[in-house]
Amino acid sequence: MKNNFYYILSKNLPEKEKDEKIKIIKNIENRLKRIGTKESTGHDYWHALRVFNLSMLLAREESKIRKNFKINYFVLALAALLHDLNDWKTKEKFKIDIEKLLISE
Repeated sequence: MKNNFYYILSKNLPEKEKDEKIKIIKNIENRLKRIGTKESTGHDYWHALRVFNLSMLLAREESKIRKNFKINYFVLALAALLHDLNDWKTKEKFKIDIEKLLISE
């Protein structure tokens, strides 16, 4: 279970914010899945999920090596999932209002 990426994320979030932040990340993931599972450039939901998973693993390993290195796992998760939205190389259906995505439930 320690390689589950949500486990890594949840273990590295402040306790009082954990549930809310996990809910936000899962909401974004679900929305990305609905709009972009077959984005023809390869910068789709599956790519964003691979980047998210890899970023969680790299952050966990980096934090073991560099003890004084602080990683904001929530910001890292957001960046990993949203990094290709509204990018020039993606098709129109993958271009969305990120602010609306973040504040809507």
